[in-house]
Amino acid sequence: MKFFKITLLILLFIKYSEGYPQGAKIEEEILKIAKEWTNAWNGKIDKDRMMRLYDNDLLYYWRGSADTYEEFENVLVNFIIPTSDGSTILEMTNPTIVFQNKGSAIVSFNIRDKGSSDELGGAAFSLGLKETLGEWKIVHVHESPVRPLPPYDFEEQFNNVSKKYQDDYMNARCDAILPILDEHLVIYENGEQWPYGKVKAYCPKLPVKPVISTERNYNILDETTVYEFVSQQYESNSKEPINETVARIWKFSDDEWKIVQMDISRNWIKER
Repeated sequence: MKFFKITLLILLFIKYSEGYPQGAKIEEEILKIAKEWTNAWNGKIDKDRMMRLYDNDLLYYWRGSADTYEEFENVLVNFIIPTSDGSTILEMTNPTIVFQNKGSAIVSFNIRDKGSSDELGGAAFSLGLKETLGEWKIVHVHESPVRPLPPYDFEEQFNNVSKKYQDDYMNARCDAILPILDEHLVIYENGEQWPYGKVKAYCPKLPVKPVISTERNYNILDETTVYEFVSQQYESNSKEPINETVARIWKFSDDEWKIVQMDISRNWIKER
């Protein structure tokens, strides 16, 4: 009878351990990853340090969108890192870990930016992790900012300004284009850098571009910043179609919208 009870206890322990891996060592490992993820945002952001925490099947939910691994990496490289001033000091508080099964867990916590004077600056995060070949990776991120949503007319205001800028650009209205460009702007075009002064000097030479088609998307990153992507085709002077893609970062400050960064690439659709 005593042998039976001991055997039963051992079996129950094994079952509990397999179904609910809530050992202190595993919790410590998951908490370490969450802290490393938080610290990766502090100071100068290192893309490789950040991205190696994520699984290739990542879905990052923030600002109303769900970004894949590749999409989030693109936003990180083209927006977050270039616009970060390195002053961020994030602090994680109130972490809670819930295990879903043997190889997956969710850690939830609050964050405050100690480097910001904004009393509303903060957020709640949930990181979904899975274990593959003995290594835990982040597969799901959900962000809930404490900061209030932008005013109801924020999106409408941005769309009006950005669509007008696009029309002015395609019709070479230099007097309307330049006031929208921030004076510290640098445009990257097919690998070449164009500072504001060079853009201003070339602007009067801009050609009118007869539009064939336009596709436009944007992501509201916070209440003052929008990431916009425009892909369009237009006719060259020789009537050959050209494909142009543009990524722009817009910033709202002092009651006006400005483009603070722009990346342009274009190519002939047919061989010249």
